Amino acid sequence: MLPWRRVPLCYCHLCPETCGHTVIPYPFGLGKCGLPAFQLQCNDQSQLLVWLNKTDFRVLSITSQTIAINPMREFSCGYANIEFFNFIGESNYAIPGSSYNISRRNALMMYKCDPSSSCSCDIQPGFDGASNLERVYNCPRRYCCGSLQDHSLLSLMRNCTSFVSWTLHSQPINLLIPVQIQVQYGLELEAWVPGPCTCAANAKCNLSDDGRSHQCHCENGLVGDGFATGLGCHANVSSCRHESFVGCTRNLVLLSAGLTAGTIIVVVSILAIILLHRRKRAFQDVQSRRDIKQIEGLLCNHSVTKVFAYKDLEKATKGFCDQYKLGNGAFGTVYAGKLSDGRLVAVKRINYRYMQGIQQVVNEVKVLTAVKHQNLVQLLGCCLEYGDPLLVYEYVPNGTLAEHLQKVRGTHLTWSRRVNIATETAQALTYLHSLDPPIYHRDVKSSNILLDLNFTSKVADFGLSRLIFTENSHISTVPQGTPGYLDPQYQQSFHLSEKSDVYSFGVVLVEIMTALKVVDFTRDKSEVNLANLALARIGNGTLDDVIDPSLEAGKNPQVRAMIQVVAEIAYRCLSYDKDARPTIKEVFQELEFVRNETRKSKVPRLSFDRSRSQLWNSRKESSARIQSVSCSSADESRESSFRTA
Repeated sequence: MLPWRRVPLCYCHLCPETCGHTVIPYPFGLGKCGLPAFQLQCNDQSQLLVWLNKTDFRVLSITSQTIAINPMREFSCGYANIEFFNFIGESNYAIPGSSYNISRRNALMMYKCDPSSSCSCDIQPGFDGASNLERVYNCPRRYCCGSLQDHSLLSLMRNCTSFVSWTLHSQPINLLIPVQIQVQYGLELEAWVPGPCTCAANAKCNLSDDGRSHQCHCENGLVGDGFATGLGCHANVSSCRHESFVGCTRNLVLLSAGLTAGTIIVVVSILAIILLHRRKRAFQDVQSRRDIKQIEGLLCNHSVTKVFAYKDLEKATKGFCDQYKLGNGAFGTVYAGKLSDGRLVAVKRINYRYMQGIQQVVNEVKVLTAVKHQNLVQLLGCCLEYGDPLLVYEYVPNGTLAEHLQKVRGTHLTWSRRVNIATETAQALTYLHSLDPPIYHRDVKSSNILLDLNFTSKVADFGLSRLIFTENSHISTVPQGTPGYLDPQYQQSFHLSEKSDVYSFGVVLVEIMTALKVVDFTRDKSEVNLANLALARIGNGTLDDVIDPSLEAGKNPQVRAMIQVVAEIAYRCLSYDKDARPTIKEVFQELEFVRNETRKSKVPRLSFDRSRSQLWNSRKESSARIQSVSCSSADESRESSFRTA
């Protein structure tokens, strides 16, 4: 239940609430609206109920100040108990444990009275149901009648145990006087709001007898609940003065016509939008069902993965609690979880309403059920029970390479660890490219390289991956990936090849050496893109200026020499012409050589034939082309997201 100070915020958007055809005014509510002391209930039969002294009573009518209840669940001779409603003992007739008082406008007919009682009743027209006490329910004819406005009635009540009640809609009178009067069956209760006045500016505040609670009443012909925290008071649009009735009527007719026409236009527009949305959603649902069937088929043919129960994953992630959130992606959110057998897992929740998200699930399941490698994140299974598909992976606890390079995690990655991570990543990509058919990752980047506690590399996020069922060296497809890592030739020609992954990996190698951001608008315009920066610095021999200071390459000639070798590899990977780039297998072999030399603590020899100057001369034209393409791409994406769909 919301604190009352926050009620106005809720009230503006959600209130007033309804139960069946009954509109529930403030301060009453059903949970979303109203004050805590005046919460009602709506049962399955759309009957409004109020909870008093651990008992439900049906609400017969309701206003902002009062509710009328049926004091008897059944019309019988012994249910409506006088002591239950505390008529005896207090002049304000307060109901214990509530913020309700029994209204003095109630007229009671008490029965089951003591035989010594001298009072009697002359039942007047309008008091329906009174004759039923004797005629239908055989109640004894010992009645006492009167209005609660007359406090002398209290003495009569002490000799009676049960009652029937009506509410008088004019000045309270004694039922013994034969006067025609408007009455309504039921017991009227007054709602008194605890605390100081919270009335609207144009409403009157009435304090209770003890001054601890209040009611709000609209004045000067205004209508509404009267509360500043509710709808307040407003003009009654139907109250036209007699002398200006004709003009008022004309205005109302024009207003009604305008509102009707506007309503028709709005309704037709909404229906058209709903129809189009439903047709689009129906198409997406059909496609999604096909995709899910495809996922199920892939899992059925794969013995390693399993189908998890939704309740098990919900329990493992504590109901997908935000505290277990590992990160957000373009089409879903990843949560940490602990299965009942104690295994730690990562659960990716794909947003079902994005068709691209479902297709990414298909891609990811298709790839990960087809591969197995120590440097690829392992898919354990999935869950397709409810709306959002869930993918379950092994949990890799040490964050991403990007987090360590940017020092979001840890304080320093040694050169030997960086070389090992690069080598293992290249080995994983070599494995993917060597499959039949080959798999192109399409989104190689430092944030998709996960690290375990031993800093072992695990390549993740295969949502954009493609299995290449063709003998051509490339396929034509719309460029997808992350700005700064995208192959510029792929961006221009739409030709995806294995060399596109090589280019992206070249950017990762530069990150490993420099720990710089891939796209950084605080750098000079020509160096906003890290690939541009690397090509220029490696080409003119000034890479030392941007090497990560924590590597202390200036103090360690062995590390400096090995960085130069890795820089040569990165330079070749970043060539604009894809045919000038090495294969990922060649890159892996070069890095494995560097790793072995690192372990021996020796200065490595260049294992390829070209020196840096030769490479610079042969790649000068390619470098100029990539700089012009990448700069324009960076400028265009300055104000946009760095993650493409």
